[in-house]
Amino acid sequence: MRSILSVLAGFVAMVILVMIATGLAVKFMLHASDMQSAMKLKLTPPYLAVNLAYSAIFAILGGFITANIAARAPLMHAFALAGLMLVMAVVFFSKASRPSSQDGMDW
Repeated sequence: MRSILSVLAGFVAMVILVMIATGLAVKFMLHASDMQSAMKLKLTPPYLAVNLAYSAIFAILGGFITANIAARAPLMHAFALAGLMLVMAVVFFSKASRPSSQDGMDW
C-alpha cells in the first residue's frame, strides 16, 4: 500500500506544481488573462523552453518525493512513476494525433 501511495504522492505533487507554474507562465509570458484566451494564442519559443525546464524540474522533484515516501527500493518506485508518466504520454499523444469529432469532444 505504501508503494502505491508513494507513486501517487509524487504524481500529485508534479501535477499541482506544473499547474501552478503553467498558470504563472501563461499569465506573465503570454500575457493571457485566463486559460481560455491562452488556448487561442501562439506558443512562443521562450515559453516552450521555460515550460520544458520547469516540467523537468518538477518531474525530478516528483521522483524524489516518491523515492522518499517508499519504504523499500526507492529507485524502483521512482522508475514506476516515470513509467506511469510514459504510459500517460503515449495515450495522450495517440489520442491527440487522431482527428477530433465534430463537437470537439473525444472523451
